[in-house]
Amino acid sequence: MTNPVSTPGEESLPFAEFRSSEIIVEALRFKDWRLVKEAFRILKNQKKRLHPWCVPAILDHLKTKADFLPHLRNIMGERASWLAEQNDEWTWWLDLHATDSNRLLSKDLLPWIRWHRSNRNDVESAILRLEDRERKSLLSEMAENPIVSDVTIARPLLSSRSVIERSSAWEILLKSDTEERKALLDQVKNFCQKQDDQSLSQSSSRTLHKGEVLPIYRLL
Repeated sequence: MTNPVSTPGEESLPFAEFRSSEIIVEALRFKDWRLVKEAFRILKNQKKRLHPWCVPAILDHLKTKADFLPHLRNIMGERASWLAEQNDEWTWWLDLHATDSNRLLSKDLLPWIRWHRSNRNDVESAILRLEDRERKSLLSEMAENPIVSDVTIARPLLSSRSVIERSSAWEILLKSDTEERKALLDQVKNFCQKQDDQSLSQSSSRTLHKGEVLPIYRLL
């Protein structure tokens, strides 16, 4: 156990009412994750920190709940870090804020990557340190709903030996506003236009009937 510090740092936002903490702790107890997320969303919108009474319960229950990490970013505050420094079971919260992922064990990397995915440029090297199964699962998850920062992660993985990783990388790039996506759309447009040109040349002697229209790619 680490040495305790005297007091937590000063919060930049006010604490939520005590009643909200009772609701959250009760929801955690019964694993009502929908209610927990809704409570977090409300606190974020109100620009308030979690009441100190429920922070230990959150540190206990949400260690393995990766989908909760985005909700915690703006509501945990200084008290959570202060408590985590004094309990070895809660150091996962401190690990999320590590400035250097190289000091983390591979088993602790996945939460760190999810936490920093949108705001750091060294996430790629951390992803490469994941176990194969975790890395493939994470990339598939990212491909479902890619964000801007995922593009720089995806491009190097186009040369991966893994079919799953290459497929996820392409999916990220083609769902994003990238040169790869524009190039593919241009290829599709050119192919369809050639098909249209062939079709029109074969029927050039035929007059369009009333209501008949040109193929859509002739209008692009």
